[in-house]
Amino acid sequence: MQLQPLTVLPENDRGRDFVVGDLHGCYDALMRQLDARGFDPAADRLLSLGDLVDRGPDSRRCLQLVREPWFHSVWGNHEDLMLRGLATSRHSPDFRLWMLNGGDWALESDRNDLKQRITAHAETTSLALEIPVAGQRVGVVHAEVPGNRWTCWTSPLSDEDRQYTIWGRTTLTNVLRGQPAPPVSGIDHVFFGHTPLTSSTHLANRFYIDTGGGYPGGEPTLFELKEVINRNLGSSPEPFRPS
Repeated sequence: MQLQPLTVLPENDRGRDFVVGDLHGCYDALMRQLDARGFDPAADRLLSLGDLVDRGPDSRRCLQLVREPWFHSVWGNHEDLMLRGLATSRHSPDFRLWMLNGGDWALESDRNDLKQRITAHAETTSLALEIPVAGQRVGVVHAEVPGNRWTCWTSPLSDEDRQYTIWGRTTLTNVLRGQPAPPVSGIDHVFFGHTPLTSSTHLANRFYIDTGGGYPGGEPTLFELKEVINRNLGSSPEPFRPS
């Protein structure tokens, strides 16, 4: 299935836009944070970096969020694992790989229902989101931007590029080896998830906000976009280690 590459949302002139890191089934933690920020579903929007499912306590309710008009999510590698796993038998390598990566929650659910839900999500989501915020353009993508060029979404993507978008870790791997992070051209700011860190990190025009949701000792991180794009979150990433 070929997901659409980019969805551009209109400016939210009625409320606030929030962004959240990888949820991994942490529905209650998300709701607690939204309540603390006075989130108004009639006016505010929530942008998700994907990986809604697996590892955490409530993957099913996190997956149901895609039905809410205020919730917008990019496609993550765990959604991809789920889609591939449910397209095959329980004895297939794709299904076993999903189970090894936290998909065992699905064994207690109706397989056909889950397959229908994740297929419907794939048909309506995209690899990247773009949102205007306070006169700036903000991008959201799960793992990497091919070629570090936001204009990549306007050209046909290879299968390798699509996989890199949801699985890649080149930038953070290089930063941890002492190399600088290149900015993503053609956009003001980009938010990423996929690689768990001890705290959110700001590198060039990149924000990495996966803070270990679904793992022991971890929790999804939530920011209001207008606030966080003007903050310095620190630029020394440290890999998250489950407690």
